[in-house]
Amino acid sequence: MGHSFGGIIAYEYAKTHVQHSGDEECISLTLNSTPSSMKMSLEECSRLEEEVRSELKLTIQDMNEAEATRLVHDVLRWRTECRLDDLPDALVTAIECRGTTFGPEDVASYFASPPYPPSSLPPVLMIRGQHDFITDKCIEGWREIFSQDSNAKNGIAYREEVMINCSHYCHLEDARSFGDLIKSHCFINDY
Repeated sequence: MGHSFGGIIAYEYAKTHVQHSGDEECISLTLNSTPSSMKMSLEECSRLEEEVRSELKLTIQDMNEAEATRLVHDVLRWRTECRLDDLPDALVTAIECRGTTFGPEDVASYFASPPYPPSSLPPVLMIRGQHDFITDKCIEGWREIFSQDSNAKNGIAYREEVMINCSHYCHLEDARSFGDLIKSHCFINDY
């Protein structure tokens, strides 16, 4: 299981591990708010930022650029990252302790490629929040890579779930529903 860019790492690890070793130790994969294309993710983030800026046009017109940008980013963060009034302690700690080794622009060229052979990966569950900045466009590539028909010949069982009223950290915003999705996916595929 991987969240956001961690989902890219989980996918690439599972794909590479199975391709090179032929080993099928990974019996299911969950991608949580994981883009199939970083370029598309960055484009969608820019689009969403422009939408917020347009909505706040009257509010920010008399602000200096730094104040306006801060307000736009605050609104965008609440809408697309975590919609809780109070950020969970785990998220606050993670944000405070994250490194600055690289940013999204450093991996902007990433685009998920299919595994070889096509059916070499285990069943995949894709979860994202309804208001996530990882929009439907950001996961289109996964649909092309994975077959949505679990009975498809040479296909990979693939299922998408959108968590209502959640955003990028849906696992923190609605932990119970998120846990139920994981439990169901694992129960069906991991036993």
